[in-house]
Amino acid sequence: MRTQRACRQPHGTNAKYNAGCSCLECCDAHAEYVRTFRRVESVVTVMEHINRLRLMGMSIGAISNASGVMECHITKIARGDRIRVRRSTAEAILSVTPMPCPAKVYIPSGPTRMLLEKMRKHHTITEVADACGIARVTVYKNIPHQFRVMARTAMKVEEGAKKLGIIKGNVDLERFEMLRSDGVAPEVAADVMDISERHVWRLEAARA
Repeated sequence: MRTQRACRQPHGTNAKYNAGCSCLECCDAHAEYVRTFRRVESVVTVMEHINRLRLMGMSIGAISNASGVMECHITKIARGDRIRVRRSTAEAILSVTPMPCPAKVYIPSGPTRMLLEKMRKHHTITEVADACGIARVTVYKNIPHQFRVMARTAMKVEEGAKKLGIIKGNVDLERFEMLRSDGVAPEVAADVMDISERHVWRLEAARA
């Protein structure tokens, strides 16, 4: 017999089950609650979608308004602080359609500079500029000397890197691999990529 604790919640709820009730209604409610969760795979998909939306200029608040999910939950998922996510939450966030990126939304240029450096090791400036759809001067002069870059330009560079085969799958993993191959410590990579140390160690494990 399970020990029951005082609970004001009615029967047929997960809270009542956690309080110790083992009736059929509460067991069914708990089973349904468990089925609404998915493990790490879904979290990674949702996290990448959030980062993609942010790269296109959407703020956490805008994603929250569009999905109906609280900002604190979206922030924790984006940082890699969650190891699982409710199915309804994942579906709500994944249903958010990227908005056209405003012309003057700026983001840190570190990841973009890193991608350009990687592309320039294997391709000419003209090839990189053509693949990204940007001016040559932006490749060799503007971005390398700026601390911020327009989100729209960062998107173009990322798409160009995909065209040239520099990044193929998980963008975070590819960026992390570039930093680590250059001798950058995991903690420093976390600062450069603006992600949590927890997510960094997951990427480190994925490299093994």
